[in-house]
Amino acid sequence: MLVKDFYEILEKSSVSYRTVLTNGDSPDLSGQIDFAKSDELLERRTAAHIVHYILKNILKETDEPDITLAFELKDIYECKVCLPHIAQVYVKGIMSAEGNAFGVRKPVDDGEAKEIAVRIFDRASRVRPEAVTFQSAVSVLTEDGLEKLIKEYSPLILDIDTIDAAETGESKLKDFIITKKEFDTNTKITKIPMTQIIRNPYCIRSYIESIARFDTNDLAYPVVILSRSTECAQTTGECLVQAGYRNVWMGYFDPVFMQKIWGKRVNESKPE
Repeated sequence: MLVKDFYEILEKSSVSYRTVLTNGDSPDLSGQIDFAKSDELLERRTAAHIVHYILKNILKETDEPDITLAFELKDIYECKVCLPHIAQVYVKGIMSAEGNAFGVRKPVDDGEAKEIAVRIFDRASRVRPEAVTFQSAVSVLTEDGLEKLIKEYSPLILDIDTIDAAETGESKLKDFIITKKEFDTNTKITKIPMTQIIRNPYCIRSYIESIARFDTNDLAYPVVILSRSTECAQTTGECLVQAGYRNVWMGYFDPVFMQKIWGKRVNESKPE
């Protein structure tokens, strides 16, 4: 099946369920979606991306906050850019897995395409994956744990809430610098987009090399991921673990708490 054939099935299904996909008189997905070429073979990863786009941007459906079940899929990291799309359509019960694999590059046939279309517009038809026993490889930090980790190991601390790599404004967590003498370092939070880490987990190597006090294996160096979204922090952390990093931590910390640990903000004082 080609991508354009999938569009036709989706558009017909939207009419059947009286769901308007565009502001025009008739649905036209091909005119809205620019990341999938109409004449290309439709793979499951592309279908997941298209479906997630429709859910978020057209139907205005909220993302699932917990995508833990998606981490049971053994091929979830084969397409780093596709990961958030695959995770959402999987946990929502729109696209299923075969065994413990999603089938990232597997072509979508006519029968599956029609099933996907129905589940997009008819939530009652969705079949959510059953809960499994899953132990995240990413350790969760408490407030006390973060402060202790900073004092003892000077970890690489990542703020992944920056949305775009080209963004030049301040991140949500701001740029706090450690000013307390007992830390014996001027470690600051490094802003790096979640999408950049997912595309290339090893992009953090240069940051580790810049703060490491002595030669060390970067895969063993402690990395802390801070985000206002637990889902984003866990997804990024799991990606690093899959890449071989063995000491990955995550946590949700608001700016008030961060300022308590880091002291004053960058624009208010210089490090001691």
